[in-house]
Amino acid sequence: MRGGNQLNPLLRSLGRLCLNATPCSTSQGVFSAASIQVEESIRREIHTGEGSKTGFRANESKNKAAYAPHLDYPISCLDFVRGSSAHMSTLAEAGPASPPDVQEGDSFNALYPTNKEPQRVLFRRKGGDKFARSRTNSVIAALVKSLESSQSNAEVAEILEQRSEELLRPNSWPWLPLLDALQKGPKPHIAMEVFNWKKSKLGWEANPKEYAKMISFAGRISQPQLAADLFDEMEKRGIKKTAVSFNALIHSYGRNNEAHKALQLFEDMKATNDCQPTLVTYNTLISMYSRMGATEEMKKLFLDCKEAGFSPDRHTYNALIWGYMRAGQLSQMEETFNELQAGECKADVITYNAQIIGYARANAVNKMEAVFSSMQAAGIPINAMVGEILIEVYSRTKHFEKMENALKIMDVTPGVQYGSRVHSMVIESYADANKLDEMEAAISRMFQNKRMFSSPKSLHALIMAYSRAGEYGRLAKTMEVVKGAGWILQSSIYNILISEYGKGGHLDRMEQVFREMMDASCPPSFETFQYMIDAYEANNNEAEVDRILDLMRKAGCEPKSNVMPTSDRMWTDDEIFGGKIRR
Repeated sequence: MRGGNQLNPLLRSLGRLCLNATPCSTSQGVFSAASIQVEESIRREIHTGEGSKTGFRANESKNKAAYAPHLDYPISCLDFVRGSSAHMSTLAEAGPASPPDVQEGDSFNALYPTNKEPQRVLFRRKGGDKFARSRTNSVIAALVKSLESSQSNAEVAEILEQRSEELLRPNSWPWLPLLDALQKGPKPHIAMEVFNWKKSKLGWEANPKEYAKMISFAGRISQPQLAADLFDEMEKRGIKKTAVSFNALIHSYGRNNEAHKALQLFEDMKATNDCQPTLVTYNTLISMYSRMGATEEMKKLFLDCKEAGFSPDRHTYNALIWGYMRAGQLSQMEETFNELQAGECKADVITYNAQIIGYARANAVNKMEAVFSSMQAAGIPINAMVGEILIEVYSRTKHFEKMENALKIMDVTPGVQYGSRVHSMVIESYADANKLDEMEAAISRMFQNKRMFSSPKSLHALIMAYSRAGEYGRLAKTMEVVKGAGWILQSSIYNILISEYGKGGHLDRMEQVFREMMDASCPPSFETFQYMIDAYEANNNEAEVDRILDLMRKAGCEPKSNVMPTSDRMWTDDEIFGGKIRR
């Protein structure tokens, strides 16, 4: 420890003073004298050694000289040896000695403030939190876990009743963070049960912010009528409606394609004195029209927003850009993006996502790549949505090198994981191009990431790729790997395997797949038997054809005749005219 060079002379001086002290000497006097001697010895060591030391020791001396002024502070090094001074107890109460907002070079300033009174080092919490601040985090998390483990609404009420004494204490429970956490969990409906329970117990403590949160929540779960009922309930309970509650109901109507009701509420806001529309109101309505692809109405509201004296923010521009993208109006999308960049607002990941999606839909690969490069230059990392779009475009256009580069970027980006759909697109792309080695590498990568085919379509593509290349042995090995990974074959996959093995003349493998199909309790269809009959007929094996026909009848699949019944088929001219030539 670097401070050990100062501690050794301190202990030696303390020992000498204790031996030479008289019986009437006080411990305070001994410690004070030791402190003075140690400080003088340290100063002497620093000043005498500066000119003679080089290298690491010289740097160490410079560091000591830099920190020498702290010795003038009345609280000496002995306070650290005692461990019971007011200074140390104050630091212990303050928490960490080096909080995030104290720089590394300021550690001595944090320990030795300039004033005489010891100061507490404040610790500032960085960033937001899903729950409330401080101790309520774990308390709310425990209650959320308990509520989400319930199996019925009655159990939810029972859990709340058990903790009613704590929950009903006035101004002691953070209801907003609790409702927010429940709404974002796997059982969001519990939030409404908790809200109703609170209203039944603490109706006199109704909070307009809680109502606004639940009104928005009702819109997210496609219950606009419930949102309207909660909005009306505020007036019945004597709760003052605010712009926040109006915006929440407008948002609920907009999410559920009830634009006329949202606009009527917007007009009602204009008629009030204390609930005039805000920028959030305009953004909500613009977003509503953006989802509908109604660009003219969206643009009109944007102009009205400016005329009302509001400065559009990033959310406003993002809604416009997404609206133009959905409508396929890419030139207007570009103009809006340029206006955003020219102002005080800056593009975020939502802005770039919209442009990349728009250019991908239009097959404008160069523009899509330019936007992605701008996104990276702005310090915004790739996300799962953008990565999937890039893979889809590159797999469709057979840009395999770019596709693999996009996968590598996603692999090294923290927090980004691509799912089965991305793996399947890569496999299908290689299969369609008959790149068997790359296809098998993609299959191995998928299983290593503990993913599976997103649909039988991908498996169909790889089977056909092996069949076109005549690599039936590799096909059999790959199918064993697929089954070993837990994929359950469907009837369509069994039929494709039987058909392709039969066409390739691998009748033994065809029969093996048929047996596996029967063992899997997957009933064969007429097509299954027909593929096998075609395979044996191609090999002139009449005995096997008869056997398959017999199995076919036992399975209830009667063979279809190539000649249509007399009542259903079309008559020929010869049959109609008796062989006479028509004049």
